[in-house]
Amino acid sequence: MGGPRSTAVINTAVGKDTHVSENQPDPDGETAAARRLAEALDPSAIDALLADAKAAGTPIDGVDGLLNQMTKAVLERSLQTEMTHHLGYD
Repeated sequence: MGGPRSTAVINTAVGKDTHVSENQPDPDGETAAARRLAEALDPSAIDALLADAKAAGTPIDGVDGLLNQMTKAVLERSLQTEMTHHLGYD
């Protein structure tokens, strides 16, 4: 598998095509979503992210740090999903 180990761990746990939805509550779906979230926050996934950051010389905090990059990625993906959902953009 090419790429950082953390990418493989997260793609396996969460999946590349995970989507945010505002549909009616679905107990089975909520349980599955909670499980995927827990798996993404699994210590092995976090350890892989930290190891990749260290190997790349990326600090954990700060403007160019791992936490800032992760926050930016989550916010951008959320905005993209909302734009697609509400305005029909792709």
